[in-house]
Amino acid sequence: MASRWKRAATAALAAALFGALMEVLQGIAGTGRDFDPVDMAANLIGAVLGGMVYLLLQPIMIKYLTPVRS
Repeated sequence: MASRWKRAATAALAAALFGALMEVLQGIAGTGRDFDPVDMAANLIGAVLGGMVYLLLQPIMIKYLTPVRS
């Protein structure tokens, strides 16, 4: 099983790549929306912050949400 660090990094990378792809597609789709590198940077920052929040909250959720066995 993958470590939680690896899962967080994989999810952040996937989110960042998806955000970058959406920006590129906006630029070439001809829908009136433009490619914006600032939006791409914001997507990257959001992906990294999301991974960090996951790493911080997962131990807390495991501690308090795991059913108690009797």
